[in-house]
Amino acid sequence: LKGHHKIVQLLIDQGANVWSCDMNSSTPLHEAAAHNRYHCVEILLDHQAPINQFDGKQNTPLHRASQYGHWKIVRLLLNYNADVRLVNSDGYNSLEVAILNNHQLTVHEFLNHKTWTKSLRNAQIPTLLNSSSSKYESLSTPLRKLIRYMPNEADQVFTRSMIEIGGSEDNSYKIIFNYEFLEDQFSIFKWKQDSPIHSIDVEQKKTKIFNLLSVFKSRQQQEINMKQTSQLNSHVDTLRQNHPLYMIITYHQYDLLKHPLIDRLIERKWVQFSRTFFWILFLFYGFFLASFTSTILRVHHPQYYYSLFNASISTVSCETISLNLLRHESFILTKKNFYDTMIKWLLFSTILIHIIKNILLICIRFKMFFGLSNILELIALILSIIFSHDFYSWQMSIRFRCSFQWQCGAFGILIGWITLIIYVQFLSASGIYVVMLEVILRKFLRFIPILIIFILGFGLSFHMLLQNQNVYNHTFDALIRTILMLTGEFNYEEHLYRQENENNRYYYQIIFLLYLLFCILMTILIMNLLVANAVGEIPPLIERANVKSSIMRIKLIMDYEILLSTFEFFIPYLKKRVKLLIDKNQNEIIYPNKIHRYKHKYYHIKKFLSDRKKQSVLKANEEKIEQIIQENVSELYKK
Repeated sequence: LKGHHKIVQLLIDQGANVWSCDMNSSTPLHEAAAHNRYHCVEILLDHQAPINQFDGKQNTPLHRASQYGHWKIVRLLLNYNADVRLVNSDGYNSLEVAILNNHQLTVHEFLNHKTWTKSLRNAQIPTLLNSSSSKYESLSTPLRKLIRYMPNEADQVFTRSMIEIGGSEDNSYKIIFNYEFLEDQFSIFKWKQDSPIHSIDVEQKKTKIFNLLSVFKSRQQQEINMKQTSQLNSHVDTLRQNHPLYMIITYHQYDLLKHPLIDRLIERKWVQFSRTFFWILFLFYGFFLASFTSTILRVHHPQYYYSLFNASISTVSCETISLNLLRHESFILTKKNFYDTMIKWLLFSTILIHIIKNILLICIRFKMFFGLSNILELIALILSIIFSHDFYSWQMSIRFRCSFQWQCGAFGILIGWITLIIYVQFLSASGIYVVMLEVILRKFLRFIPILIIFILGFGLSFHMLLQNQNVYNHTFDALIRTILMLTGEFNYEEHLYRQENENNRYYYQIIFLLYLLFCILMTILIMNLLVANAVGEIPPLIERANVKSSIMRIKLIMDYEILLSTFEFFIPYLKKRVKLLIDKNQNEIIYPNKIHRYKHKYYHIKKFLSDRKKQSVLKANEEKIEQIIQENVSELYKK
């Protein structure tokens, strides 16, 4: 314990037993490793001390050194081939012990050693996910702990999971991505099978009966592995929350999202599992929006139909106008034709598809139904039904819509196109701009309380001073007019010098000061402040938008995978197919410099134009150099 390595050497030379244990089953190597006695550990290892011996809590010397952060001892034990796969009574291997005790240098030693992959192949698996008696609340692995507690070391794991072969300029240059520790839902039980039996070794002098029971338990565990996998996969919420990608979001380790391995995995999962779902839903919604828009464009404003009979919307009912249209000579112009009927039934068909989709979503994944896109989509569907449905018999033959239906249609088409933006934000090309718009909007919402105060102040002042004018006669109208004035639309002369009635021309002289204050404070200062706030942070805004785009795509991928896992219950083949895809693509190879067949012609054209541009630049530079030389030579002759 005191680190007298010469005494240790002397005792060993005199025949001391390096395998002896104390009352806690700890060997001398356990104690030397725990107390950071480097030379003592070195001497004990040179004399064949048991390096993988368990103590009373099933800790090895490597566990003890990791627990107290003795990274030099850890390096020494690793160089002497200490088994990093062994776990203690809590189910943690040595790397996990170092992580949980926040010893970053020790963790760094594990990850830099050649056995780093073995150190990461461990998992704490809940025995019964829906039982409170389970030893573990949720699935956990070393990588998940690194993401939560040591993101820098997790970044190192991601980097080591990428292998680059060849020069970056070569056509044969390739990158191998290893997703074993990120996509581990079908690997964790295999890790358990491949790990050594977690029982006390023969060197601990336990009975053979205990060893036989341990072997029997191990075999029994192997037999129920597939059953456990099925049980684990059935708890889709737990899988979603414990996936490494989702944990990066949960613990706000957003810098990890920028790593090429994570970016490539997101793209791969999107292509393999989620892209098909997304485009099917996107196309269905596109058909709905196109048919809804076509229906609206084929109908005139209600006032158009009222004007045919010199009537007003406020005085004549919708039914009266409809009956008059049926009897009027202009009925042919307002009558529904084949195209109207076809568009209407196409609209109702797409609405029915979306209703079925939402019912399935409520039954299968109730939480997903309350997403913003689903709520807006549902509002658009309801308003489109109100607009297009013929509630009365006198509406069935004409295109005319009542005033209430027309207003619902106007609001519904707005909601419908806004919902399309939510779909667009998941597209790689233009989606980032939608995310940037959302970030700017969130920042603007924080400024709204201040803006409302100024609008109320100026709006009420304008209402008091210009109340004799129609525009500012009512308080609400005055506030709306003040908001519009923020865009620079003052109409100064209209309000002060062009009165319809000479008796209403009077105004207070203080109105000039109020206009001047509004122009300086609201139009110049506040509007420029908002513009500068949006434009001045474009580089960090793009970075934040990229991160947020990755977060949204991860959540969407996880939701789609949950739906996929639910469909596995109805389609058993689908589960085998998903498992085959994941097992087959644990490693992915890409060739960044490879020219695809459809890009081959464009590549040569681009290369030709690039070479021509380089040649022209070189030629221009040579001409400039020659001109400078000639000028210098002529100056020398003059001198």
